[in-house]
Amino acid sequence: MKRRAFVALALYLGFYVTGLVLVAALLSLPWLELKYQGAVGLGGALALVGAGYLGWGLLPTRERWSEPGQELQRGAEPRLFEVLESLARAAGHPLPRHVYLVRDLTAFAGSRPRWLGLRREPILGLGLPAFVILSEAELRAVVAHEMGHHVGGDVGLGPWQYRTSRAIAAALHRLEGSNVWLHLPFQAYGRLYLKLTRPASREQETRADALAARLAGAANLGSALIAFEQHDGLWGAYLEQVVRPTLDEGFRAPLLEGYQRFVSNIEVERHRQAFAEHLQAPGAADDTHPPLRERLAALGLPCDPAPPRLMSGPGLLAGSAAYEDRLVAAELAEPERFGELRLLSWDDWGNAVLPLLWNRVVEPRRAALAGARITNLPALLADEGLSDRLRVGLNVYSAEARRRQRHAILAHWFALWLHERGLLVVSGPGATATLEREGVRVQPFEWVDRLADGRVDAAAWREQLAVVARAAPAPTA
Repeated sequence: MKRRAFVALALYLGFYVTGLVLVAALLSLPWLELKYQGAVGLGGALALVGAGYLGWGLLPTRERWSEPGQELQRGAEPRLFEVLESLARAAGHPLPRHVYLVRDLTAFAGSRPRWLGLRREPILGLGLPAFVILSEAELRAVVAHEMGHHVGGDVGLGPWQYRTSRAIAAALHRLEGSNVWLHLPFQAYGRLYLKLTRPASREQETRADALAARLAGAANLGSALIAFEQHDGLWGAYLEQVVRPTLDEGFRAPLLEGYQRFVSNIEVERHRQAFAEHLQAPGAADDTHPPLRERLAALGLPCDPAPPRLMSGPGLLAGSAAYEDRLVAAELAEPERFGELRLLSWDDWGNAVLPLLWNRVVEPRRAALAGARITNLPALLADEGLSDRLRVGLNVYSAEARRRQRHAILAHWFALWLHERGLLVVSGPGATATLEREGVRVQPFEWVDRLADGRVDAAAWREQLAVVARAAPAPTA
């Protein structure tokens, strides 16, 4: 612990010593010119400007503490705090005074400043989705892992490591546009920093895993680690592809219920293959955590994950619905507008929201599509000149990217065309877009894909449209 604290402090001080040495070296040139030539020349003037610019890059950034999420209270969540307190007692460390619920799929141990930063209080953070992807036993293992960071003193080192990372990042951000290579020494220092701290960071994770395995069971920790890694990309995709567009259109729907539907709609086999490839990929050079397969091996467990699964409800979290609303409101540019959002059920979500999203793609291109007929979609897909007419803003894509963009725009146009003729969207979040009327089901994006790659020819396309027309006649003016 003392050695790691010394390294963290030395790296932090070393960053500023390195920068100040560079500033002094630049200042020495005009000083020498003034001393020996009696005047500062062009080179000295440029060095003086460079020294000032470099000094500005070294200025530390000031950040105010902001709560990472919704603070949980013992009175509102007695079962959860019983679990947390029992794990804290078993770990031999006081329960952090502040426990936060955050939107992202994460769990973290940290600290918050008190008394103008002279004192720090330990905190614990848990992501809302963790309560539906983990069983109670797995959640205990994750909390035990984070308690391991408190027990091992990692949280005490965190502020110094964070300050060093922030100082390097701020200097690079300010200086990398200088065009005089002043940022290069800081890039080199950043690489040195990662090289020196990554082994220690991975060692911290391994020690925390060992404590969690002892307190909550290796099997529970292993399955929790797998679940976190499996759902990490899925939760992010759900937020970006479903939640955020829904909010942008003025609607909201129950957050965790929507995620449960999203996961139930994914193609399990495709996800399994992608996840297997991910497990075999080498870890990033700056990754502070060991790869999942190494962590499982250290626990004596095989790296053989099952398909992603979800719990039936948030379990230990009693007030999940209220927390969902607060976390969603915090994502809005104007949180006070949360009350203006229309509450949707997920059964109605597709028909209410997806056509609005399709129209965002089509509306700016209405003029280019004026006079075009859906029956001529095969020719439109092959019309390279149409890409220029559909272009909105700057478009410097390659020919292949322009082709894919043209196909995507025409698929959105076809989907909206179907909806305007009375077909209802019956697909939920994460599912292939599907519209239906009088027993006729159409997956517009799949239909256009088959047409574009030749699995359906122009004659078959017209036959498909005839079936749609019998179920949904063209609207009359």
